[in-house]
Amino acid sequence: MRVLIVAGNISARMGGEAVIPLHYIRELTALGCEVHALTHARVRAEIQAHPMWRADRFHFIEDAAAEKAIYAAGKKAPGALRETLFMSGVGLVTQRRLAGRARAPLRRRNAGRPTGRGHGHRSRGRDPERRGPDARGPWRMTQGARREDQRLPIGA
Repeated sequence: MRVLIVAGNISARMGGEAVIPLHYIRELTALGCEVHALTHARVRAEIQAHPMWRADRFHFIEDAAAEKAIYAAGKKAPGALRETLFMSGVGLVTQRRLAGRARAPLRRRNAGRPTGRGHGHRSRGRDPERRGPDARGPWRMTQGARREDQRLPIGA
């Protein structure tokens, strides 16, 4: 089984919840899973020094321009505001980028596949008997859905 663990920080030094992914990696590897990890580059040096380090299994994202800009703007704000607003903003941008990078292999794997019935998911409004985005009907979000193509008509 292949597993991808996505976490903003994977670190024993940071403590708290940053150490939890290390425990999952260790235990799942011991169970024979092929475990990959995707995290931020700020923990790269620590992970490379860790006994579990494998270059083909750990993947990193660097800071983007948006993260740098939010951080720079936050340096001018008072301490509580900086931590509450700006550092949360940096974390949010990082998490969204990690999620996008984690989904990319799935998108590539599913490229070219039909999206209709029989493929383990809903037809996404392409069935003429169902209300789609063009029907301007009421929508509800599925858990974790963010895009228009992941919304389902109410009552579905």
